[in-house]
Amino acid sequence: MSRYLFLLSAFSVLNPILGDGKEQARFTRLERCTNPDYRDIQYLELRACHSTTFGKLRFSSLIGLVSLQLEDSNFSVLRNDQFSSLENLKNLELSSNSIGIVESGAFNNLKQLEKLGLRGCGLTELPEKVFFPLNELQYLDLSDNEITSLPEGIFNENEILRTLLLNDNKLTNVAEALRFLNSLQLLDLSNCGPLESLTLYGAQTLILENSGLTELKITGSVINLKAANNNLTNFSIADPQSVIEMDLHGNRIDSFEGLYKMQNLQRLDLSKNIIEMIPNRTMSYVYELRSLKYLNVSHNLLKNSEFDFIFPASLTHLDISYNRTEMLKSIWFRGMDNLQSLRLEGNILYTYDHTWNYPQSLKEIVAFDTGSWCDKSVEDELRERCKKQGIHFIGMAIVEKENLTIKCKEAGFHKMEKWVSYAKSLYKQLAMNCIEEGFISAQNISYLSPEILDCIGFKAQKIAEFPSFYFKTLIAILLFLTVANTTVWWFLYKKSLPSRV
Repeated sequence: MSRYLFLLSAFSVLNPILGDGKEQARFTRLERCTNPDYRDIQYLELRACHSTTFGKLRFSSLIGLVSLQLEDSNFSVLRNDQFSSLENLKNLELSSNSIGIVESGAFNNLKQLEKLGLRGCGLTELPEKVFFPLNELQYLDLSDNEITSLPEGIFNENEILRTLLLNDNKLTNVAEALRFLNSLQLLDLSNCGPLESLTLYGAQTLILENSGLTELKITGSVINLKAANNNLTNFSIADPQSVIEMDLHGNRIDSFEGLYKMQNLQRLDLSKNIIEMIPNRTMSYVYELRSLKYLNVSHNLLKNSEFDFIFPASLTHLDISYNRTEMLKSIWFRGMDNLQSLRLEGNILYTYDHTWNYPQSLKEIVAFDTGSWCDKSVEDELRERCKKQGIHFIGMAIVEKENLTIKCKEAGFHKMEKWVSYAKSLYKQLAMNCIEEGFISAQNISYLSPEILDCIGFKAQKIAEFPSFYFKTLIAILLFLTVANTTVWWFLYKKSLPSRV
């Protein structure tokens, strides 16, 4: 017996199977299927079935179905008891239909259903008790709809729900609807909202990216928290020891205080926030971060202070690039015997502590675009020390060599054959060398900022001189050729005239 039936855009063939039609079914691509018994079909997949009567089907002849996929078809209404004859159904996929109405009893009698997909159906609201019959439901996809709110007790009977996808909706308040979901492995609320202040029990993986959050309170536990690109100023987690990974970049966080007792935290991204100070030795909670291996605090407001920063000794990757740090102190890195990668680029490093002994584990230092416009001493010193200790150093020369040709092409210049060594500003050195090589013109200098033009000083004046010089030269050549051509033609004309007798 065939247990699989896959039909694409073939509703006319399915009438006698799914509905009450009287015509005989004609199978054209059912191989090894003699005397088919529709009750034994377990898997049915239909796509792009756009018959006007498709949405009225009751599926009464397919009582053995375990999986039913009806994507991109003509379901506009999910009616009461529409699937009630499918008592064995475990997977129902209805995504990419234009469903305007879901009646309260649409999923009646689906006692074994484990997975339900309603992604991209244009849903705007759901009845409060629509999921009550689904006691075995473990996976629910409601993403990419137009839902603005969820009834308070909509998931009260779905106690074993593991995955709930609500991303890309217009939800603004979901806390009450999710109150009884204490077993979630994945909860996705990204690209919703604005949710603003949110209180949740938690999930193993909680995704809240780009949802307009300003405050987050987790009353339970979370293993992996992704809440990037919000407006978070503070957050709290009732079970901090459960957290292993946190991505909070692109928020308004100004301190490390929310990290208290996160002993198992291994990966932390706090880049693009407004943090001014790394925890120092007066802030004891930093010692709790004993498992932290990856820390990214780039693009913040970190600056030197009277206190000494202190980084967890367990770190293997540290990124403090693009801050306001002016000096590197050896005490910052004391005890960091596992450090492998250190990113310092984009800071104005005027000096560093020469007593700092690099850990033997260190493999890479990235320090291009550091120091002032005209001072490259810090970068050169770091480069020499790294060379002696066999550490890979990425400075301005390497970055410039990789990008100079691209920048020249983007600006309409010819490819330059010589590279500028240890440049502190790619655009500054690019402009200066293009002028020297004669590749630059007034039309191509518009991308340079006023600060860069001021830095290159009087040489910027030469930019406007090049077009004028070339233009005058071209006019002179054309005039010369015109006069010469006229003279030759006049000579030939005179020679061709008959001589007088």
